[in-house]
Amino acid sequence: MKNINKKKLITSFLLCVIGNLIYALSVIIFCEPHSLITGGVTGVSLALHYATGINTSYFTFTFNAIFFILGFFVLGKKFAASTLCSTIIYPLWMLVLEFFDFSYFNQSIDTLVAVISSGVLMGIGIGLVMRSGGSTGGIDVLVLILNKYLNFPVGLGVSVIDIVTLAVQLFLPNVTFSLFVYGILMIIIYSIIIDKVLTFGHNKLQIKILSNNNDLISDMILNQMDRGLTYLHSKTGYLKEEKDYILTVVEIRELPRIKKLIYEIDPEAFVVISNVKEVKGHGFTSAKVYKNKEN
Repeated sequence: MKNINKKKLITSFLLCVIGNLIYALSVIIFCEPHSLITGGVTGVSLALHYATGINTSYFTFTFNAIFFILGFFVLGKKFAASTLCSTIIYPLWMLVLEFFDFSYFNQSIDTLVAVISSGVLMGIGIGLVMRSGGSTGGIDVLVLILNKYLNFPVGLGVSVIDIVTLAVQLFLPNVTFSLFVYGILMIIIYSIIIDKVLTFGHNKLQIKILSNNNDLISDMILNQMDRGLTYLHSKTGYLKEEKDYILTVVEIRELPRIKKLIYEIDPEAFVVISNVKEVKGHGFTSAKVYKNKEN
């Protein structure tokens, strides 16, 4: 058990380190050379960098440290522990990368390509940090405090603060409305990518089957597909008939096979297929368990 926990801890730490490296690369390689703006601590730090010429990493570390201390006292030790990695490593990576020349990546790309590239890298980086069980901290601390004391929705709070951060930057020198729109586009892109990274490898398919041949289909799912199933009671809307339908969850790659087998048994079967972002339990996140029916 200790070895398993140690392995998980090391894996989480490596994900956090790699995620913050990718996040920092998106800022140093694409944002700074094109004077792009974005939300959160990174956006504020970039804006101050453009205005003063002081390294973005210095501002980022200062703001991260302030919000880390605030989170420690208001949200507790557990939250602080989840943000400690990013609080230190993210600005540290930025500081290291600032010594390298990445002009090669920007010699032939326009601003829109830089926005898309930065958004994708940011999404991957933040997503990996979240998958490690950590948090990027920063201004998100304010959102969590608002949620704790005012029950303000976290998702809405993050979006509002990002937009407000961008809007404030409009009043800074050399920040145009075009950069503001690019900033919004970047936020949209990295929000989508974060969701994809968090659910990558976890997506499954939930299949509901309404048929007059439930026994045969159940036997097929159990023995040929080697998947579990559940009977759910229902009543049809038009004829008001009491019927059971079958609910099962399969891997995406198993879909063509199970559809073929269902319709070989019952060509008239009514089948509903929907995406499931994550499934936990035997057969998916843990080993399958086979029990005797007598038990």
